[in-house]
Amino acid sequence: MPLLSKELKENGLAKASLINDRYLNPGQINEGDKCRITFLGDDSAIGYEVWVDGPEKGIALRFKDEPTRSDIEERCAEVGGKFRRNEKTGEEEVQVKRFMVFAVWNYQTETVQVFQFSQTSLATPIISYLSDEEIEAEPHLYDFVISKTSVGPLPRDVRYEVAALPGRRRKPDVNKQIETAWKKVTDESFNLQAVISGGDPFNSPF
Repeated sequence: MPLLSKELKENGLAKASLINDRYLNPGQINEGDKCRITFLGDDSAIGYEVWVDGPEKGIALRFKDEPTRSDIEERCAEVGGKFRRNEKTGEEEVQVKRFMVFAVWNYQTETVQVFQFSQTSLATPIISYLSDEEIEAEPHLYDFVISKTSVGPLPRDVRYEVAALPGRRRKPDVNKQIETAWKKVTDESFNLQAVISGGDPFNSPF
């Protein structure tokens, strides 16, 4: 075992944005960095998400279909949460956002991750690329590079950019590494749809 781990060599004591995490959160991508991924499997999920305040931290309530206020109130009560309030007006704020979920391989962490996002600047180009006739036929042969920038005065508006490139999986050794990791995850019980019900897709009974 080497004295310094690969993570310490590459990151030192800097905050690990995408290291050792089964979930790829766009907000964790540092401005100026590029996150390179490739999509896995043939499944995706779409749902609705509402954030509420919990006893200790924020709680994400997820729904398969667009929820009504009563749906949100019922789920909120189940988890002991409460609606968030506008800091200036004190009025309740209920923001329902549609989100997408994919299983991806993150080249930086060299792990299978669940990629969930609701940002339009991510969804629009990803849907466009995956709808392209050539990419749609063999999406595993393409990589997607995600970057973000902040514009305007504080609080700045965060925007994401996505570029599709010929994938590293075109190389047999790289593809073998990814396919082996993906098979291990799916053999151990993986269900992307579990995200919709707030479950753990890496440890799903179905």
